[in-house]
Amino acid sequence: MKLIVRYSYSDQYQHPLFISSNDIHTHSYNTLVRLANKLKSDFPNSYLNVYLNEYDIVYLKTTTYRKELWTNGIYEIECNPIIKTNSKNQKYVVLKLINLNRIEEDKDIIYDF
Repeated sequence: MKLIVRYSYSDQYQHPLFISSNDIHTHSYNTLVRLANKLKSDFPNSYLNVYLNEYDIVYLKTTTYRKELWTNGIYEIECNPIIKTNSKNQKYVVLKLINLNRIEEDKDIIYDF
């Protein structure tokens, strides 16, 4: 699935955390809300890599990305949810990051000197 999201930060394992809201991109947000609700019902006792908070913001954590990302930058990402099993034989879902492209924003100002 392709999504337009905002990059927030990466954890200590270099897994990027992105956010989605209706203000960023409506279609991506609606897709992620459906995915978050489905994961919450299908994997109630698992760590969720896609979750919706009470402020209608969806957080999603993908697999590792080692190149530079711009904090608060808008990105088009392509990822697939994949079911995995941990050492305790519990199933969980990870978002495998396939592709990532930064979207240039209108507010970017190029400094000419």
